[in-house]
Amino acid sequence: MKPFLVTMAAEPTAPRVMRGRLREWLDSYSWPDDELGAIVYAVSEAVSNCVEHAYPGRAVGEVTVTGQLEIVADPAADPAAGRGEVRRMQLAVIDQGSWRVTPESSEGRRRGLPLIKALMHTVTIHHHNLADWYGSAALQEGAAQDRSETRDGSFARSGTTVVLLSTTVPLLT
Repeated sequence: MKPFLVTMAAEPTAPRVMRGRLREWLDSYSWPDDELGAIVYAVSEAVSNCVEHAYPGRAVGEVTVTGQLEIVADPAADPAAGRGEVRRMQLAVIDQGSWRVTPESSEGRRRGLPLIKALMHTVTIHHHNLADWYGSAALQEGAAQDRSETRDGSFARSGTTVVLLSTTVPLLT
């Protein structure tokens, strides 16, 4: 089971490039078309959010997408028939950008996360500073100094990880 790992510049072309690479990886697992489409769309939306929001007023940063196949017990399986298993994908979209306070005027916006949550079984969002993320004592000291809010409402040396769990699908026979 080969994991998925792609890091690229958080530029406007990133969602399109990521969709192609992710689709190819999911195809290698013979992932069902409907579920494949949902995963690709949800990850693409998370990457788009990173491109648009993570690095405001700064040089372009990076976005990383990771993925792995998980084999899990089927909660709908009949225990008397033995342990049934299903498969699902766990993915993460990671940036080291700034988290911004939501602007008061967000008309016509803020649809990305509800869409991602509707497409995936579970979505968890973690906001972190780089010191917490990498666990370095030297970075922790620096991050404590840099954690103050900036003029645009963002936090320096921070980042966001969006963890997505797909719906389960049957094992291949």
